Amino acid sequence: MTVAVQIHCEAQTSGAKSSRHYRRFVILFVTFFFLSFLHAGFVSYNCGIVAMKDLLTSPLYDEDTFHINRSIIIWNADHLSLEDRRFDFSAGEIGWSFAAGFAGAMFGVPLLGWVAPRLGIHLLMSGMGLMVAVACFIHPLIVSWSFPVFVVLRFIIGTVLAVLFATAGDVIAKWAPLDERGIWVAILTGHLEFSPLFAMPFGGLMGAGVSWPAIYYSHGGLALIVTILWIVLHKNDPRKVKWLKQGELDQILEGKEEMLVKKAKRRAISTLKLLKSPVILGTWAACFGYYFAVQFAITFSLIYYSQALHFPLSTCGLVVMIPLLLLLLIKVATGQLSDTLHSIREVTRMRIFNSIALFGSAISFILASFWEPNGSWLDVAVVVLPVCILGCHSGGYPKCMVVVAKQHSPAVFAYMQLLGCAALVIGSFLVPSLTPTGSHTEWALVFRIYAAVLVICNLIFCWLASDEPCAWTKAESKPAEIAAEEPSSQASQTGSTAE
Repeated sequence: MTVAVQIHCEAQTSGAKSSRHYRRFVILFVTFFFLSFLHAGFVSYNCGIVAMKDLLTSPLYDEDTFHINRSIIIWNADHLSLEDRRFDFSAGEIGWSFAAGFAGAMFGVPLLGWVAPRLGIHLLMSGMGLMVAVACFIHPLIVSWSFPVFVVLRFIIGTVLAVLFATAGDVIAKWAPLDERGIWVAILTGHLEFSPLFAMPFGGLMGAGVSWPAIYYSHGGLALIVTILWIVLHKNDPRKVKWLKQGELDQILEGKEEMLVKKAKRRAISTLKLLKSPVILGTWAACFGYYFAVQFAITFSLIYYSQALHFPLSTCGLVVMIPLLLLLLIKVATGQLSDTLHSIREVTRMRIFNSIALFGSAISFILASFWEPNGSWLDVAVVVLPVCILGCHSGGYPKCMVVVAKQHSPAVFAYMQLLGCAALVIGSFLVPSLTPTGSHTEWALVFRIYAAVLVICNLIFCWLASDEPCAWTKAESKPAEIAAEEPSSQASQTGSTAE
């Protein structure tokens, strides 16, 4: 009797594994668009500020007296409608409006560390999504009322940047089967590239075709829609989702003993433990190098195309999307590939993909630094190439974070976001100081600095990388649910005793 029950249980397990279900991908893509449109709500200011500063489209503009009266005209006068108001921001005001967002992101990391364990990612992000939607809706009103208050608003909406990658890490740790972590990492972290890909042309279309406030209203509406989808469909625990099949749930939970630990017995990981883990420091080093270099595509490429290559702005707007799109596609393909190369040890795969990304990009930046622009499309190709190669990183340090941090991935990803913001802040001051005239000769030095940072960061990662979960990921206690989930085993033991 005992043997019969055991055979029956093995047959059930085999059948569950052979039956593939794909409802978990609803969570994958809902989370992807949720993160993307929240980030797009923050990025929408990059488009909005161009339309807001366009004094030539103001009803107060007079070509004959513009240069004389520009400083005395109140471009955002109260008698004007929001659509007709314009803002003649100074360089300092523009700097403050951008810096406030990044400052909010850096402030949000310790905030996340304190709030997330108490509220859970689902409730925390539901609130953050509603906050982004409301912030976008009131952007036009606040900037017209008070610039200092507007800076505070930018600080508040910037806090969402601190939780985007942490949310991706939490969803991957809880929802991704172990053999699909690479593709989940690639897709969910791909919101960083997708959001500007969407926000730039969409914001430009709304600003040119409707009005500059429409840029914020439309992004606020999208943020609200995806937040509602997140609230309705996502759960912190896959076991609480009723529309998942049992076979798919077993596939998700396989190898995740920490998921069965009672919530009350889980503890947030301390920063000190993270700092004492060499593999975590290695992933953070690679993260810093990636963000430092990819900022060229996100922030500075349009300036390079305009000043060094002398492209018209209409061409720059089109060309700047190419590396981001290719980077996203390569990122997803690499994530899928990293899940299928089972013949190569996991840590070796991580080192290979990370080295292709960072070393490959470094070599390409060196080549770009020696390239003399000649007016051909090769001028674009040599600077697009190093950005595209960075897409291979999805099989490297982000996957390593998920593998070694397991249930604590959100905390590790949150600090990754902090380091990313630090790299962006450093680059925001360093690059402009090295390129005062925007010539290719000045940019050549920037490209070589990018290359040096990428090489150093990748060497650190390859030295410290591991595919073994850190000691602090071990389950804090034996899960009481395991006994309840094995009724057939108990029945077998009862039957054996009766015999």
